[in-house]
Amino acid sequence: ECFSGDSIVETFEGPKRMREVKTGDEVLSIEESMISFSPIIMFLHRDEQLMAQFNIIDTANGASVKLTDEHLIYVSDCDPSTPLRLIKAKEVTTDHCLMTALSPDRTLDIHPVTNVTQISERGVYAPLTSTGDIIVNDILSSCHSNVAVRTLQLSFFSLYRTLSFFLPDQNSLLFGLEYLITTVDLFIPVK
Repeated sequence: ECFSGDSIVETFEGPKRMREVKTGDEVLSIEESMISFSPIIMFLHRDEQLMAQFNIIDTANGASVKLTDEHLIYVSDCDPSTPLRLIKAKEVTTDHCLMTALSPDRTLDIHPVTNVTQISERGVYAPLTSTGDIIVNDILSSCHSNVAVRTLQLSFFSLYRTLSFFLPDQNSLLFGLEYLITTVDLFIPVK
């Protein structure tokens, strides 16, 4: 449920490989249809030595992303009037379109998938942003592999933002969130 280590994210300091980013780095993400920077609050997975099978998904505008089978990515049916939906990387076909932010002004555009292949590589990385989404290699993706966990995370952060003014200890957030995600993953099946 991860990205490859050579995947690129845009940070305040400029582009970084996924293996170089760390908790606290702010990366391009999307919040309520606006592209913005969002902090990485933790890594759901980070294993530099693990061999994994990745799906390489290429788009017509030259963007490409590598994701493990179960990782969620936004797709559409290539009709701008249809809403985006999350599917597993292993389900992406050339019948789908992805949202890319390759243009100089960083607006999201829809582009058809031209090719899907697989490769084995070492190293898996799954950063979690406060929005639950991340733009990797200029392609809009989810941070998750489980839709239910993603929904809970978004609900949690919505409540957290509302209550943050009244919370004295902001440092306990990471422990609480990590515990919540670990617990939810045990009880909510991926399928």
